[in-house]
Amino acid sequence: MSDKYVMDVNRGSAFPIKDGDYDKLGAPTLSGTINAVQWTRKPDDSEYNPNVLLLKTETKAGRAFKIYQEVGIMFENTKPDAKADYSGSYGNQRLQGFKNTSAAGNSYMSLWIPPEDGAPPVASNAVAPAPAPAVTEEPIDDIPF
Repeated sequence: MSDKYVMDVNRGSAFPIKDGDYDKLGAPTLSGTINAVQWTRKPDDSEYNPNVLLLKTETKAGRAFKIYQEVGIMFENTKPDAKADYSGSYGNQRLQGFKNTSAAGNSYMSLWIPPEDGAPPVASNAVAPAPAPAVTEEPIDDIPF
């Protein structure tokens, strides 16, 4: 996870887990499901018991578990005309994944939540255009005809 990237709005990256990452993330220890009160994932509000993953870690306060909850799923796109390598749901939104290789030769997946209106993504570091200068019109009393 040492590759650097710009974090744009509705974008992210995922890297293969390396041995040293467990110090930061924690070690996968337990998995299961949880029946959370009124938890919904689908737009039709159907009940859903998401999977959870507990990672054992050490904090300043002592031993702990970080809890991760399933919020979506992506499937590999097998159609030759597919734009993304993977796509699926992320809560009530769509998520697309694209296989990439960094300049250092490391494989990773870039992630993108496309806007609902189909507009192209806007970078979080984009500069807004300067406003047009205000035009003040003075009345023209002097018409030469």
